[in-house]
Amino acid sequence: MENEEERLKKEIKELETQIEPKRKRLHEIWEAKSDAVKERIQRAIQGNGHFELHELIFAAKSRCKGCSSGLAYPKDIGPDGAWYCSAILLGKAARGSTHEAAIRFAFYEVKSEKQTSARGATTRPATILP
Repeated sequence: MENEEERLKKEIKELETQIEPKRKRLHEIWEAKSDAVKERIQRAIQGNGHFELHELIFAAKSRCKGCSSGLAYPKDIGPDGAWYCSAILLGKAARGSTHEAAIRFAFYEVKSEKQTSARGATTRPATILP
């Protein structure tokens, strides 16, 4: 029994050694995707780009205090992302208009349209529901 226990511990350690570089590489891929999305967000805020509807997750009920558009965030943003005014992300915000500042995931809770507790509620534009 003791030999089997030691053998299993050794096998697990070997497997963990093989998995660690793959885990690290996967993290690098996720980080690169997140960084690319953050760059696109900055371009959208500056009025130099936009996201398509299918690239965004919308809030169930929360809206921009400035223009009343739904809040949204791009897919692949990662856990350190934020909710933004969807008019900005979609490139539909009028120049000089006022919008809500980014609402960081880490500090605020906003219910997503994807959460079952939203019960189908969404701030996604009504003309193009998924």
